Amino acid sequence: MAEALKTRKMLFTKQAVVDYMGQGEAAVLSLIKKGLPVRIEGRRWFAYVDNLEAWMQRWTLVSYEGQELPEDSE
Repeated sequence: MAEALKTRKMLFTKQAVVDYMGQGEAAVLSLIKKGLPVRIEGRRWFAYVDNLEAWMQRWTLVSYEGQELPEDSE
């Protein structure tokens, strides 16, 4: 049964989501509060990679053109 749960498109742990996003845990939690599509049930995390990608594409469409960038941005 465990074999049936393995897929490249689904992430099943907090660490898997953090690793996939390439950000620290605090940054990922901040993105979740902004709407990143991650389901958290108790201690289990569930995320569909295609949903993460689609959300990030929409979220990054916002431009800072004409605005001052935060000084601590990398």
